[in-house]
Amino acid sequence: MLDTVLRVLEAEGYQQKAVPIRVADMPFPFDAVLIGPRDQGTLVIAAVADGRGISQLKRHVRSLLLVLEREESSRPISLVVVTRQPRGRWTEELEQLCRLFVLDAAANEQAVKAQLVQLLPLKLPKPIGRMDRAESMLEAALGSEKDSGLYRDVLQAAHKGAKAVEEVLLSKIDEAATLVEHGAGS
Repeated sequence: MLDTVLRVLEAEGYQQKAVPIRVADMPFPFDAVLIGPRDQGTLVIAAVADGRGISQLKRHVRSLLLVLEREESSRPISLVVVTRQPRGRWTEELEQLCRLFVLDAAANEQAVKAQLVQLLPLKLPKPIGRMDRAESMLEAALGSEKDSGLYRDVLQAAHKGAKAVEEVLLSKIDEAATLVEHGAGS
C-alpha cells in the first residue's frame, strides 16, 4: 500500500528523498519522505503504522517538528499514515501537529488518489488566449450582426487597445444618433 501512495505522489511531481532524513544532523526514520510537488517544497512524511507503531510515529513527528522549528523552517508538513487502526485519539493528536491523511491499508489506487487530492496539484485547462476569448465573446454578443461593419471595426480596434474600442463605439453611437435625428426630422 505504501508503494501505491509513493507512486501516486511521484506521478504528480513529488520527489522521494533518502530515509532516514537528516535535519540538523539528527536522523528521522520514517518509511518514506517526499518533497514537492515540483518546486513547491511541501514535506510529506509517509508511514505504515499500527498499534505501538503509532506511538513511535507521534514521537518522531513531534521531534522532527521541534527540530524544524529550531531551524526556523517554514516548510509545510503533511503526514500520510497507512494503517488498519481506526481513527481515534491518535489521529486528533497528530492533526494538532501537522496536516494528516489516514489511509486504509486495503485502499486501491483510485481511493488513494481521492484521499490525497489535497496534496495533488490542480489540473487546470489550457488557458484561452485573451484575444481569442474576446473575439468569441463579441461574436456571441452580436449574434447575427457579427458580419456587420461594427464587428469588423471593433475587432480591429481591439488589437489597438481599450481606448480605440471606446472611440469606435462612441463613433458608431454618434452615427446612429445622427441617423435617428435626421430620420425623425423628415
